[in-house]
Amino acid sequence: MVAVELGLRTLAAAGYRSADITLRSDSGGVVNSLHSKSARNPQESIIMQQILSICSAYNIHLIPKWISTKQNPADSPSRGVYPSHL
Repeated sequence: MVAVELGLRTLAAAGYRSADITLRSDSGGVVNSLHSKSARNPQESIIMQQILSICSAYNIHLIPKWISTKQNPADSPSRGVYPSHL
């Protein structure tokens, strides 16, 4: 969830407004929370409120989609494994 908030803050800083943003995640929990606009614990609820606030302020509509870990291009870098061409 923190990555979603950080991504939204980056998009807002880059000037994104009134946009439909497809968010792909291999975390079913994150996708479900974004669909329901709720979270399971108090810490995640605070982050969810920040996400909803950013979306409202910048008229950003998140479209969460689940993808498998194998299809997720961010999975390897999130585990410290980077492409060799970097």
